[in-house]
Amino acid sequence: MNTRNIGRSFEELVSALFELNGFHVSQHSPTRPSAGRADLVLTFRGKIKTVVEVRVLRSRTANMHDLQRTAASVLVAKTEEGADHALIVTNLPLRNVPLSDALPKGVDLMGLEDLLQMAASDAILMGKLLDLDRELVSALKDFDGPTTDATSERISLAIFKELSSEPMAPQSAAPIKKGAEIAKDLLSIPAGRKKNATTASGKSGAPWQLFETFCQAALEHAFEGVFSNWQRQKSVGGDANRFDILAKVVGDDVFCRTLIEDFRTRYVLFEFKNYSEQLKPNIIHVTEKYLYPTALRATAIIISPQGFAPDSVRATHGALRDVGKLILDMNRDILAELATERDTGTNPGVRMEAMLDTFLQQVGR
Repeated sequence: MNTRNIGRSFEELVSALFELNGFHVSQHSPTRPSAGRADLVLTFRGKIKTVVEVRVLRSRTANMHDLQRTAASVLVAKTEEGADHALIVTNLPLRNVPLSDALPKGVDLMGLEDLLQMAASDAILMGKLLDLDRELVSALKDFDGPTTDATSERISLAIFKELSSEPMAPQSAAPIKKGAEIAKDLLSIPAGRKKNATTASGKSGAPWQLFETFCQAALEHAFEGVFSNWQRQKSVGGDANRFDILAKVVGDDVFCRTLIEDFRTRYVLFEFKNYSEQLKPNIIHVTEKYLYPTALRATAIIISPQGFAPDSVRATHGALRDVGKLILDMNRDILAELATERDTGTNPGVRMEAMLDTFLQQVGR
């Protein structure tokens, strides 16, 4: 299954499981721009309502910062919908979600154990759930161990068929949109050689400097818990040429494990190129000089407004095929989206895994 579609498939399966258990399920479609986020709205007997955010995680464990961001967002959706309950559904076993009771009051959490219980009366849905779970953890090999745990505490569906006694969270509980603010600034920087520019928030400077500043801010926010130990680089071995940032891989999702185990990468090099045109092959060749597989630095991600030219893409294929160096193209629009999505707890791992899949599938002779 394509990683770009796996989130949608899991959401559809969750919908079917709730319908099997007597709920009417609809898509969450706010009538106005919303600070809250939910994927589904459950209704029982036409009057008891639950908002649901579905989270696919391609990792061993859940990031509690992301779960708390998701919880804050779904609480706002609960208020906006006038719902009785707020629920997060994830594909992970709950034993892999540390301190799940640390979520805000009024938000419940369902994991794989709960979904298996919901599917018990339908062999077809049970098979689909097990197939999807197998697909989701396939790249993690046996790192997770067994996927079920009979001692895990499970949520009774009965609570979502009753009126809530919990007071609704006020809309002011919405999370601060740090990523969205960074993204707005990043996208407002003009590309090219202009001498000065002012971002959406009023910060002024040379466009290339602003671009580096806000790219780093977006990366640190979007990839919190995925990369760490961010180090700005000024020069290498006295060379006037330089790369911009080096970060350590610390995540435990499929994307991070692929970098570590398959590409011998513990450190990722980031370069920021605020060019007004697509990047040419010479940029790829310069970047390639600073990748050292024996030093566990075999991967680079280059961020620019326009991305790689076609011959540059071919140069990255050659770098991987000939010397085992991985150079990925990230358009700044994608980085802005990743930073914005992280505000509501969306981990960038699935998106990055899809990007890597696409790249590897295109490498030719």
